[in-house]
Amino acid sequence: MKILALIIILVTSTSCSNYFMRKKCEKKNWFEYGQSVALKGLRLGSDQFYNQCKKAEAEFDEMSADQGFKKGMNTYCSKEAPYDYGKRGKPYNFEFCDHTYIAKMKSEHKKGLRVYCRPSNGFPEGIKGDPYNKLCPMDMEAKFLKGFNKGRIKYLRSEIVKYRHEVRDLERDIKKKEYDLREYKTDLRDLNYHYSDRAGRSSISIENGRIYIGRRNRNRFRTKEEVDSERGRLESEVRSLESRVSSMERKRSVAREKIREFEKEIAILTE
Repeated sequence: MKILALIIILVTSTSCSNYFMRKKCEKKNWFEYGQSVALKGLRLGSDQFYNQCKKAEAEFDEMSADQGFKKGMNTYCSKEAPYDYGKRGKPYNFEFCDHTYIAKMKSEHKKGLRVYCRPSNGFPEGIKGDPYNKLCPMDMEAKFLKGFNKGRIKYLRSEIVKYRHEVRDLERDIKKKEYDLREYKTDLRDLNYHYSDRAGRSSISIENGRIYIGRRNRNRFRTKEEVDSERGRLESEVRSLESRVSSMERKRSVAREKIREFEKEIAILTE
């Protein structure tokens, strides 16, 4: 029996996961996504999101993805691209393109890197937030990194401030939602307590043939159907608030992890 229950839970969980994955896939602009994959020097077949959508049997426009990919590939494999990628400090996948002049492309990429890796370019590149791809020539790297790391540290500190504000705001919102949740649970408990025909203290009173339930809102009910309707409403509110609190707690955990990650990187960069 337990095994059957576990199987049902696993099947339900997988079904829900596939449903949300399919919805996510169907909303994607596949021409733009296919293009973005190619501009990274990757094949669609090796892209994780693309494969997840196929696995989930989502109905998405594979033709648009292929068209976008081809457009991105034309840009990526142009003669100007290796220099441009090098100038931006980006790696370049020379095996992605079917060219006979790969040696020339590698030379152009190196030329671009020497522009990117100038010492004066270090700080402004570091403050952008993009990580260093470890591509600078050995004779330029040390001077470039001196400025880059300073810019990177400034960027990381600004991100830490941003995430601390986010944590503070989330904690305030969580506290408010948890208060609301306690109130709804109390009202629901009192309602269920009344219908169990137990005596005792609660927030329920009967006046002039009407049932009064609730600490915050003195709701009036004439019939059992009205009370059942209120029970359904309270249960729905409780589920909704529990879901929202869980979502905010997850966001808070992510923000806290980002803060720890950035603080650790700053410590490494200042050693």
